[in-house]
Amino acid sequence: MLSDAVSEMVKAYMAQGAAKSEWVDQKNSPLGRRRHCDLAREKKLPSVKDGRRVLIKRSDIDAYLKSKQVVSIDEDAEFEAEAKRLAAEMGDG
Repeated sequence: MLSDAVSEMVKAYMAQGAAKSEWVDQKNSPLGRRRHCDLAREKKLPSVKDGRRVLIKRSDIDAYLKSKQVVSIDEDAEFEAEAKRLAAEMGDG
């Protein structure tokens, strides 16, 4: 579910036409203003300051978002598959 949310954020971000610029300021960041500035301040993403704007390269933001993607697993389906596998093993033995 989280990976779907991140994917939707990236799609919405790209749909706004933001992909045309190489640099992103905190106002237009898909990370949100506060997270954008925190990551720059903590030097987790390379940035430059232009007046009051904190600019981060779009490619760095995209790489950061991609690294934070989480693959969701349907635990119920996994459990059922494992139960069927074990039942089949026990039935064959």
